[in-house]
Amino acid sequence: MDEIDRAIVRLLLSNGRLSQEQIARVVHLSRPAVHERMKRLEARQQVYAS
Repeated sequence: MDEIDRAIVRLLLSNGRLSQEQIARVVHLSRPAVHERMKRLEARQQVYAS
């Protein structure tokens, strides 16, 4: 888990309803890049989607 992944997790902890587009703007990545990172975090069971 790198600093960007940690930033994504912090954002989700503060507001779990943020869209991937909103997260992408904050962490300065594209929405597809955020999507891939979130998929990887889910696969590692570091975040859970509901």
